Amino acid sequence: MAQRTSSAAVAVVPAKPRRGALGGRCHATCRRLRLWMCKQRPATDRIEDTDATSETTTSTEETLEEWYEQREFDSMFFPLSMFLGGHTDGGATSSDSGADSRAFPRRGYLGQKNCWDEAEWADVKVRGQTYLQSRRKEHSQSPMLELVDVDLFAPKHEVVAVSSSAPPGFSGLARARNRGDTRFLFIINFRMGGTQLAVTWALPEGGEWRTEPAGRLLDRFLGTGMGDAERSERLKLLPLVIEGPLMLRSALPPRPAIVGRQCPTTYFRGDRCLEASVDCSSATFGRKFMRMCRGGGCVMSLFAIIEGQAQDELPERLVGGVALVNVDIDSAAAC
Repeated sequence: MAQRTSSAAVAVVPAKPRRGALGGRCHATCRRLRLWMCKQRPATDRIEDTDATSETTTSTEETLEEWYEQREFDSMFFPLSMFLGGHTDGGATSSDSGADSRAFPRRGYLGQKNCWDEAEWADVKVRGQTYLQSRRKEHSQSPMLELVDVDLFAPKHEVVAVSSSAPPGFSGLARARNRGDTRFLFIINFRMGGTQLAVTWALPEGGEWRTEPAGRLLDRFLGTGMGDAERSERLKLLPLVIEGPLMLRSALPPRPAIVGRQCPTTYFRGDRCLEASVDCSSATFGRKFMRMCRGGGCVMSLFAIIEGQAQDELPERLVGGVALVNVDIDSAAAC
């Protein structure tokens, strides 16, 4: 039996256009690209006030940084360095144009591949204050250490301790000291079967976290109050794949792993630094990490955490992070 339909007219009210999350990101992206393009125009195309003081420049950068903190876009893909036309203080060596000229540079422009940058940490969760009772995690505060350098190289012979034996031109420690940076450094040296990735962080002066549980635990880890065996039971790595094939993303789930239980890890103490040297080629976790760093098909954030195992060591806090953008270890510079 045919279903009877109503003859009454139905008024269709067009939906009111609105700027959703996608629209907001597009708007912010366009605004950022306009600013970046202005920064990239040749000096002859811009009218510059040669009498402008450094105070004006500083004020402009502070304004940009303040606006950047209110961002609507993902800073993983739109780093602050793009707005400022270079690196923040303490970063890798760069040319006068603000671009890192090394074979494995810090990201300096949109779409750049096989490079590194700051990692977006705002959504990363760590063990909370009540984790031992509730097993609940909470959002971490900002990383305690400052990312200063990353090196990718293919040495003729494996360098177990980059803090003391890195090839010339591939030592974040040496560059830091040449810049006059005397801060304590923490280095993770990933040895990946003929290729090595060394990430260097610096201990900032007067960190507000030093009196917190995570800060006291980090001081023990970096100092002499903790032995290497305990360090290997504390140091966790948290990989977060931002972009990449589904097969690779599922191979390395976003869960922290005690690296010393997964890969043979050796610790070295040098010139105001501590190095964790990780043999990735001899363990499953390490080989999966190597796959993510081969072929340039993945964008990944990697975070280091010291595991809080007692109530007075919680909540945890990120030690440091790094973004690895479309890295291809097979293209590492031979040395």
